[in-house]
Amino acid sequence: MLRIKTIWRFRGRDEASEASTTSWRSGVRWVAPALVILALSPSGSWASQSEEAGHTRSILACDSDEDACGIASVSYLTVPGFVPLADSGVVVANQGFPHHATARSILTLVKSGEPVGTALATALSTSPYPNRQQLAVVALDPGQPTGVARAAHTGSRLPRDCEVIGDTFVAVANTQTTPKMCNLMAELFVSTQGRLATRLLAALVGTSPEDGDVRGETSAALVVYSESWRFAALTPVSAIANVNRSRSWETDLHWDLVANLATDTPADPRDEILLTRTRAQRIQRILKDLRFYDGAVNGEWSIEAESSLVHFCINNVFFVRRTALREDEERYLDSVLIDYITLGYPRGILVDATGGRFGS
Repeated sequence: MLRIKTIWRFRGRDEASEASTTSWRSGVRWVAPALVILALSPSGSWASQSEEAGHTRSILACDSDEDACGIASVSYLTVPGFVPLADSGVVVANQGFPHHATARSILTLVKSGEPVGTALATALSTSPYPNRQQLAVVALDPGQPTGVARAAHTGSRLPRDCEVIGDTFVAVANTQTTPKMCNLMAELFVSTQGRLATRLLAALVGTSPEDGDVRGETSAALVVYSESWRFAALTPVSAIANVNRSRSWETDLHWDLVANLATDTPADPRDEILLTRTRAQRIQRILKDLRFYDGAVNGEWSIEAESSLVHFCINNVFFVRRTALREDEERYLDSVLIDYITLGYPRGILVDATGGRFGS
Protein backbone atom coordinates (compact mmCIF):
# COMPACT_ATOMS: atom_id res chain seq x y z
CA MET A 1 0.00 0.00 0.00
CA LEU A 2 1.21 3.50 -0.78
CA ARG A 3 1.87 5.55 2.31
CA ILE A 4 1.11 9.25 2.30
CA LYS A 5 1.52 11.55 5.24
CA THR A 6 -0.15 14.96 5.29
CA ILE A 7 0.38 17.03 8.44
CA TRP A 8 -1.26 20.39 8.79
CA ARG A 9 0.92 22.02 11.43
CA PHE A 10 4.58 22.11 12.42
CA ARG A 11 5.68 19.27 14.71
CA GLY A 12 8.55 19.92 17.06
CA ARG A 13 11.84 18.06 17.12
CA ASP A 14 10.84 15.70 19.92
CA GLU A 15 7.21 15.13 19.03
CA ALA A 16 6.04 11.87 17.48
CA SER A 17 3.33 11.98 14.85
CA GLU A 18 0.22 9.98 15.60
CA ALA A 19 -0.71 10.42 11.93
CA SER A 20 2.52 8.91 10.66
CA THR A 21 2.28 5.57 8.92
CA THR A 22 5.81 4.60 9.92
CA SER A 23 7.89 4.89 13.07
CA TRP A 24 9.76 8.04 14.11
CA ARG A 25 13.16 8.25 15.76
CA SER A 26 14.10 11.32 17.80
CA GLY A 27 11.11 13.15 16.37
CA VAL A 28 12.20 12.50 12.78
CA ARG A 29 10.61 9.89 10.53
CA TRP A 30 13.14 7.74 8.72
CA VAL A 31 11.82 6.47 5.46
CA ALA A 32 13.18 7.20 1.97
CA PRO A 33 16.29 8.98 0.58
CA ALA A 34 16.70 11.29 -2.35
CA LEU A 35 18.38 11.61 -5.67
CA VAL A 36 20.13 8.45 -6.91
CA ILE A 37 21.85 7.53 -10.17
CA LEU A 38 19.59 5.38 -12.34
CA ALA A 39 20.69 3.06 -15.14
CA LEU A 40 18.68 1.12 -17.70
CA SER A 41 19.09 -2.59 -17.12
CA PRO A 42 19.34 -5.14 -19.97
CA SER A 43 15.66 -5.92 -19.50
CA GLY A 44 14.78 -2.28 -20.06
CA SER A 45 13.68 -1.53 -16.48
CA TRP A 46 15.21 1.11 -14.24
CA ALA A 47 17.85 -0.21 -11.87
CA SER A 48 20.13 1.48 -9.37
CA GLN A 49 23.87 1.63 -9.93
CA SER A 50 24.17 2.14 -6.19
CA GLU A 51 21.61 1.88 -3.42
CA GLU A 52 23.07 5.05 -1.95
CA ALA A 53 24.51 6.77 -4.99
CA GLY A 54 23.07 10.22 -4.45
CA HIS A 55 21.26 12.01 -1.67
CA THR A 56 19.25 15.19 -1.50
CA ARG A 57 17.72 17.54 1.01
CA SER A 58 15.10 20.09 0.10
CA ILE A 59 12.85 22.68 1.64
CA LEU A 60 9.81 23.85 -0.28
CA ALA A 61 7.28 26.47 0.78
CA CYS A 62 4.58 28.89 -0.30
CA ASP A 63 3.86 32.40 0.97
CA SER A 64 0.25 33.54 0.47
CA ASP A 65 1.13 37.18 1.20
CA GLU A 66 3.81 37.06 -1.50
CA ASP A 67 1.60 34.91 -3.76
CA ALA A 68 4.65 32.73 -4.37
CA CYS A 69 5.92 29.18 -4.03
CA GLY A 70 9.53 28.02 -4.12
CA ILE A 71 12.01 25.25 -3.45
CA ALA A 72 15.68 25.03 -2.45
CA SER A 73 17.60 21.74 -2.83
CA VAL A 74 21.16 20.50 -2.47
CA SER A 75 22.80 17.17 -3.25
CA TYR A 76 26.08 15.47 -4.04
CA LEU A 77 24.84 15.05 -7.60
CA THR A 78 23.43 17.57 -10.09
CA VAL A 79 20.21 19.04 -8.69
CA PRO A 80 18.67 21.67 -11.02
CA GLY A 81 17.56 19.26 -13.73
CA PHE A 82 16.19 16.58 -11.40
CA VAL A 83 14.69 17.70 -8.12
CA PRO A 84 12.76 20.99 -8.45
CA LEU A 85 9.53 21.07 -10.41
CA ALA A 86 7.50 24.23 -10.02
CA ASP A 87 4.84 26.42 -11.52
CA SER A 88 2.88 29.40 -10.28
CA GLY A 89 1.11 28.36 -7.08
CA VAL A 90 2.64 24.90 -6.66
CA VAL A 91 6.06 23.30 -6.25
CA VAL A 92 7.17 19.64 -6.11
CA ALA A 93 10.36 18.01 -4.81
CA ASN A 94 11.18 14.95 -6.94
CA GLN A 95 13.63 12.93 -4.83
CA GLY A 96 14.62 9.36 -4.04
CA PHE A 97 14.60 7.57 -7.37
CA PRO A 98 13.32 10.60 -9.28
CA HIS A 99 10.56 10.01 -11.79
CA HIS A 100 9.60 13.06 -13.81
CA ALA A 101 6.24 11.76 -14.99
CA THR A 102 5.11 11.18 -11.41
CA ALA A 103 6.23 14.63 -10.27
CA ARG A 104 4.71 16.27 -13.35
CA SER A 105 1.43 14.46 -12.70
CA ILE A 106 1.30 15.86 -9.16
CA LEU A 107 1.86 19.38 -10.43
CA THR A 108 -0.72 19.03 -13.20
CA LEU A 109 -3.37 17.59 -10.90
CA VAL A 110 -2.90 20.33 -8.30
CA LYS A 111 -3.06 22.99 -11.01
CA SER A 112 -6.34 21.43 -12.17
CA GLY A 113 -7.85 21.82 -8.69
CA GLU A 114 -7.13 18.51 -6.97
CA PRO A 115 -6.16 18.67 -3.24
CA VAL A 116 -2.44 18.08 -2.75
CA GLY A 117 -2.97 14.78 -0.90
CA THR A 118 -5.25 13.45 -3.60
CA ALA A 119 -2.88 14.58 -6.33
CA LEU A 120 0.02 12.86 -4.61
CA ALA A 121 -1.88 9.60 -4.12
CA THR A 122 -3.13 9.56 -7.71
CA ALA A 123 0.32 10.19 -9.16
CA LEU A 124 1.94 7.55 -6.97
CA SER A 125 -0.65 4.94 -8.00
CA THR A 126 0.95 4.84 -11.46
CA SER A 127 4.59 5.28 -10.36
CA PRO A 128 6.94 2.44 -11.40
CA TYR A 129 8.74 2.45 -8.03
CA PRO A 130 6.81 4.34 -5.30
CA ASN A 131 8.70 2.61 -2.49
CA ARG A 132 11.94 4.14 -3.78
CA GLN A 133 10.62 7.68 -4.13
CA GLN A 134 10.53 10.69 -1.84
CA LEU A 135 8.12 13.37 -2.99
CA ALA A 136 6.83 16.54 -1.41
CA VAL A 137 4.34 19.12 -2.65
CA VAL A 138 3.21 22.52 -1.40
CA ALA A 139 0.60 24.74 -3.04
CA LEU A 140 -1.24 27.97 -2.46
CA ASP A 141 -4.72 27.10 -1.20
CA PRO A 142 -7.05 29.81 0.18
CA GLY A 143 -9.13 27.06 1.77
CA GLN A 144 -6.36 26.27 4.27
CA PRO A 145 -5.92 28.30 7.50
CA THR A 146 -2.39 29.30 6.46
CA GLY A 147 -3.26 29.66 2.79
CA VAL A 148 -0.91 26.77 1.98
CA ALA A 149 -1.57 23.04 1.48
CA ARG A 150 1.23 20.52 2.06
CA ALA A 151 1.76 16.78 1.61
CA ALA A 152 4.66 14.33 1.36
CA HIS A 153 5.43 10.72 0.56
CA THR A 154 8.46 8.69 1.58
CA GLY A 155 8.95 5.16 0.30
CA SER A 156 10.09 2.28 2.47
CA ARG A 157 12.95 0.83 0.43
CA LEU A 158 15.62 3.51 0.94
CA PRO A 159 17.01 4.31 4.41
CA ARG A 160 17.98 7.29 6.53
CA ASP A 161 15.37 9.91 5.64
CA CYS A 162 13.61 12.62 7.58
CA GLU A 163 10.55 14.73 6.95
CA VAL A 164 9.00 17.74 8.66
CA ILE A 165 5.76 19.34 7.52
CA GLY A 166 5.11 22.84 8.81
CA ASP A 167 2.37 25.41 8.43
CA THR A 168 3.61 26.65 5.05
CA PHE A 169 6.54 24.38 4.17
CA VAL A 170 7.90 20.85 3.91
CA ALA A 171 11.49 19.83 4.68
CA VAL A 172 12.69 16.46 3.36
CA ALA A 173 16.13 14.84 3.38
CA ASN A 174 17.94 11.53 3.10
CA THR A 175 21.29 9.86 3.76
CA GLN A 176 22.37 12.74 5.95
CA THR A 177 24.99 12.92 8.68
CA THR A 178 22.30 13.73 11.24
CA PRO A 179 18.69 12.55 11.60
CA LYS A 180 17.85 16.08 12.73
CA MET A 181 18.52 17.67 9.33
CA CYS A 182 14.86 18.29 8.52
CA ASN A 183 14.32 19.93 11.90
CA LEU A 184 17.41 22.09 11.36
CA MET A 185 16.13 23.31 7.99
CA ALA A 186 12.64 23.87 9.40
CA GLU A 187 13.93 25.89 12.35
CA LEU A 188 16.11 28.06 10.11
CA PHE A 189 13.23 28.70 7.72
CA VAL A 190 10.85 29.71 10.51
CA SER A 191 13.36 31.93 12.32
CA THR A 192 14.65 33.82 9.27
CA GLN A 193 13.14 37.17 8.26
CA GLY A 194 12.80 38.20 4.63
CA ARG A 195 11.09 37.32 1.38
CA LEU A 196 10.45 33.67 0.53
CA ALA A 197 13.66 33.28 -1.50
CA THR A 198 15.74 34.67 1.38
CA ARG A 199 14.19 32.24 3.88
CA LEU A 200 14.65 29.25 1.56
CA LEU A 201 18.31 30.13 1.09
CA ALA A 202 18.87 30.50 4.84
CA ALA A 203 17.24 27.13 5.53
CA LEU A 204 19.47 25.39 3.00
CA VAL A 205 22.87 27.00 3.70
CA GLY A 206 22.51 27.76 7.41
CA THR A 207 23.29 24.27 8.70
CA SER A 208 26.80 23.53 9.91
CA PRO A 209 29.48 22.20 7.52
CA GLU A 210 29.41 18.87 9.34
CA ASP A 211 25.74 18.35 8.47
CA GLY A 212 24.39 17.26 5.10
CA ASP A 213 25.06 14.52 2.59
CA VAL A 214 27.41 11.87 4.00
CA ARG A 215 29.72 12.28 0.97
CA GLY A 216 29.55 16.06 0.81
CA GLU A 217 27.31 18.45 -1.10
CA THR A 218 28.27 20.08 -4.39
CA SER A 219 25.17 21.02 -6.41
CA ALA A 220 22.20 23.15 -5.44
CA ALA A 221 19.19 24.96 -6.88
CA LEU A 222 16.67 27.54 -5.70
CA VAL A 223 13.65 28.78 -7.62
CA VAL A 224 10.56 30.81 -6.70
CA TYR A 225 7.45 31.19 -8.87
CA SER A 226 4.84 33.93 -8.58
CA GLU A 227 1.98 35.06 -10.80
CA SER A 228 1.88 38.54 -9.31
CA TRP A 229 5.44 39.76 -8.91
CA ARG A 230 6.62 42.86 -10.77
CA PHE A 231 7.64 41.12 -14.01
CA ALA A 232 5.15 38.23 -13.98
CA ALA A 233 4.03 39.18 -17.49
CA LEU A 234 7.56 38.40 -18.67
CA THR A 235 8.31 35.37 -16.49
CA PRO A 236 6.72 33.67 -13.46
CA VAL A 237 10.20 33.06 -12.03
CA SER A 238 10.69 35.74 -9.37
CA ALA A 239 13.95 34.29 -7.99
CA ILE A 240 16.44 31.73 -9.26
CA ALA A 241 19.93 30.45 -8.43
CA ASN A 242 21.83 27.33 -9.51
CA VAL A 243 25.20 25.77 -8.66
CA ASN A 244 26.74 22.63 -10.14
CA ARG A 245 29.77 20.74 -8.80
CA SER A 246 31.19 23.25 -6.37
CA ARG A 247 32.82 22.56 -3.02
CA SER A 248 31.79 26.07 -1.99
CA TRP A 249 28.20 25.71 -3.15
CA GLU A 250 26.86 27.74 -0.19
CA THR A 251 28.89 30.81 -1.21
CA ASP A 252 28.14 30.31 -4.90
CA LEU A 253 24.39 29.81 -4.40
CA HIS A 254 24.23 32.82 -2.09
CA TRP A 255 25.96 35.03 -4.67
CA ASP A 256 23.86 33.73 -7.56
CA LEU A 257 20.64 34.51 -5.68
CA VAL A 258 21.87 37.90 -4.47
CA ALA A 259 22.89 38.85 -8.02
CA ASN A 260 19.47 37.85 -9.32
CA LEU A 261 17.46 39.62 -6.60
CA ALA A 262 19.60 42.77 -6.53
CA THR A 263 19.73 43.38 -10.27
CA ASP A 264 16.30 42.18 -11.41
CA THR A 265 13.76 42.57 -8.58
CA PRO A 266 12.43 45.42 -6.43
CA ALA A 267 13.53 45.68 -2.81
CA ASP A 268 11.39 43.89 -0.25
CA PRO A 269 10.97 45.65 3.14
CA ARG A 270 11.23 42.24 4.84
CA ASP A 271 14.85 42.02 3.67
CA GLU A 272 15.88 45.25 5.38
CA ILE A 273 18.53 45.03 8.11
CA LEU A 274 20.12 47.58 10.41
CA LEU A 275 22.79 49.66 8.68
CA THR A 276 25.40 49.35 11.40
CA ARG A 277 28.44 51.59 11.50
CA THR A 278 30.61 48.70 10.31
CA ARG A 279 28.33 47.96 7.36
CA ALA A 280 28.07 51.64 6.45
CA GLN A 281 31.83 52.07 6.56
CA ARG A 282 32.40 49.06 4.32
CA ILE A 283 29.87 50.32 1.78
CA GLN A 284 31.39 53.81 1.87
CA ARG A 285 34.84 52.38 1.18
CA ILE A 286 33.61 50.40 -1.84
CA LEU A 287 31.57 53.32 -3.21
CA LYS A 288 34.64 55.51 -2.84
CA ASP A 289 36.79 53.04 -4.77
CA LEU A 290 34.12 52.95 -7.45
CA ARG A 291 34.20 56.77 -7.57
CA PHE A 292 30.61 57.28 -6.51
CA TYR A 293 31.51 58.67 -3.08
CA ASP A 294 33.99 61.35 -2.12
CA GLY A 295 33.24 61.77 1.59
CA ALA A 296 34.75 60.42 4.78
CA VAL A 297 34.83 56.64 5.25
CA ASN A 298 33.74 56.73 8.86
CA GLY A 299 30.45 54.81 9.04
CA GLU A 300 28.42 57.98 9.49
CA TRP A 301 25.65 57.93 6.90
CA SER A 302 25.34 61.38 5.32
CA ILE A 303 23.34 62.97 2.50
CA GLU A 304 26.41 62.53 0.31
CA ALA A 305 26.58 58.82 1.16
CA GLU A 306 22.88 58.41 0.34
CA SER A 307 23.34 60.20 -2.98
CA SER A 308 26.30 58.00 -3.88
CA LEU A 309 24.24 54.89 -3.10
CA VAL A 310 21.47 56.06 -5.43
CA HIS A 311 23.95 56.71 -8.22
CA PHE A 312 25.50 53.29 -7.67
CA CYS A 313 22.06 51.72 -8.08
CA ILE A 314 21.39 53.65 -11.27
CA ASN A 315 24.61 52.25 -12.76
CA ASN A 316 24.30 48.70 -11.41
CA VAL A 317 20.74 47.51 -10.69
CA PHE A 318 17.30 47.82 -12.25
CA PHE A 319 15.55 49.23 -9.15
CA VAL A 320 17.04 52.02 -7.03
CA ARG A 321 17.31 51.20 -3.34
CA ARG A 322 17.57 53.79 -0.56
CA THR A 323 18.14 53.59 3.16
CA ALA A 324 15.09 53.89 5.42
CA LEU A 325 15.01 55.79 8.70
CA ARG A 326 12.55 54.05 10.99
CA GLU A 327 10.64 55.18 14.05
CA ASP A 328 13.44 53.91 16.29
CA GLU A 329 15.65 56.52 14.55
CA GLU A 330 17.86 53.73 13.23
CA ARG A 331 18.75 53.51 9.55
CA TYR A 332 18.03 50.32 7.60
CA LEU A 333 19.06 49.08 4.16
CA ASP A 334 18.10 46.17 1.92
CA SER A 335 20.30 43.21 2.89
CA VAL A 336 20.27 42.00 -0.73
CA LEU A 337 21.88 45.26 -1.89
CA ILE A 338 24.41 45.15 0.95
CA ASP A 339 25.45 41.65 -0.08
CA TYR A 340 25.53 42.58 -3.75
CA ILE A 341 27.93 45.47 -3.06
CA THR A 342 30.19 43.66 -0.59
CA LEU A 343 30.28 40.32 -2.46
CA GLY A 344 30.28 41.80 -5.95
CA TYR A 345 33.19 44.17 -5.31
CA PRO A 346 35.94 41.52 -4.97
CA ARG A 347 34.45 39.71 -7.97
CA GLY A 348 35.08 42.75 -10.14
CA ILE A 349 31.49 42.75 -11.36
CA LEU A 350 30.37 46.18 -10.15
CA VAL A 351 30.14 49.05 -12.63
CA ASP A 352 31.95 52.20 -11.46
CA ALA A 353 30.87 55.82 -11.85
CA THR A 354 32.53 56.10 -15.26
CA GLY A 355 30.46 53.25 -16.65
CA GLY A 356 33.34 50.74 -16.80
CA ARG A 357 33.75 47.60 -14.70
CA PHE A 358 35.92 48.02 -11.64
CA GLY A 359 39.29 46.35 -12.03
CA SER A 360 38.89 45.83 -15.78
